Amino acid sequence: MIPIFPLTKEAVQTIFNGALGAMTFGAYAQFQNDKLRELNNQIQERKMKDMLDEREKKFTQMLKDSRMWPF
Repeated sequence: MIPIFPLTKEAVQTIFNGALGAMTFGAYAQFQNDKLRELNNQIQERKMKDMLDEREKKFTQMLKDSRMWPF
């Protein structure tokens, strides 16, 4: 039986090395993406907390000011 695509040992090794390199790069890219997403989430949570704290301060001040009105 004659193979349709005769592959040499070097060709198989090159294909394997390429696949291994692609998987390694993919895993590293996913790791970096996860770290960036985690950092971004922390930054967004901090911004949201600061914004809510600021709104609460403003609302509290508005309530204090409204109690000073004569009516």
